Amino acid sequence: MGKFIDPFILLLLAAILLGWFLPLPSFLESTIALFSRIGIAFIFLFYGLKLDLSILLKGLKNWQAHLLIQGTTFLLFPLLMIFFLPLLQWIGKDHLWLPLFFLAALPSTVSSSVIFTNIAKGNVTIAIFNASISGVLAIIFTPFWMGLFQQKQGGIELDYVFTNLFFQVLLPLMIGLLLNKYLRFLPLKFPFFFRWYDKFIILVIVYKSFSNSFATSFTAYKEVLDFVWMSIIIVLVFLIIFRAVRFMVKILNISFADSKAILLCSAQKSLVHGSVFVMILVEDINERGLILLPIMIYHTFQLIYFSYVSQKWAKMVKW
Repeated sequence: MGKFIDPFILLLLAAILLGWFLPLPSFLESTIALFSRIGIAFIFLFYGLKLDLSILLKGLKNWQAHLLIQGTTFLLFPLLMIFFLPLLQWIGKDHLWLPLFFLAALPSTVSSSVIFTNIAKGNVTIAIFNASISGVLAIIFTPFWMGLFQQKQGGIELDYVFTNLFFQVLLPLMIGLLLNKYLRFLPLKFPFFFRWYDKFIILVIVYKSFSNSFATSFTAYKEVLDFVWMSIIIVLVFLIIFRAVRFMVKILNISFADSKAILLCSAQKSLVHGSVFVMILVEDINERGLILLPIMIYHTFQLIYFSYVSQKWAKMVKW
């Protein structure tokens, strides 16, 4: 199992522990908040630069795979998580549901979807198209889903959300797309920087979020059972989604290479977008650590699981 350990997972754990043992000094909070907001804007500007528009245009024809992936990501995941709300209310853990629902409302990953599909010898074009388009669709669907339930709890200010969404996501993405033709060589020339920039901003956001949360809201969630229940539901949701999608690709008689791409793209969730949207959709900085926790657990689980199955699938010719 050692070869499945991603160094980034260790860095995430280190950022959480740092937030516990060495919380962010109050005099630095406004500076780090500004740095995080600017960092998020550049994530989406770089995202626009990295999009290969020619591959996106070519990938449009495989509409069946795209509908299945995006439908799973933005419809099946959230609807399934809604069914877990009565269970959490019954066991007295309903305070865990909104963080879990936030996970369900997030888009698919970009890099790991493509990497694992390539390892599994799946249809990489499908992976690239859907990983790219998922991040764009998230600008609409993630705030929509979260807004439905945050409004009921009085936890969302629409002006705050739309202002942040425009200046930190939409505007930088549009600028990146406009510059795509002229500057797309930069991500190709400096892959290390562009690969680790996103991760560095995530680590800053995680450290800041958990610094605030450990000092305030986490005091209400000390029970180990909270995290056990959270982890159990995350794994259950993953298994249900994975089995449902696998059943659908068999029923639709989709080719093995396409099926691998569909499964790997539709069952993953993006920690990058989770870190971005928690800053945009959650105004209370003290709640952000708890909201981020499920996607961090899921991120770790999906990396370990798909590292194993992608290598296994590479040796298979059919299910």
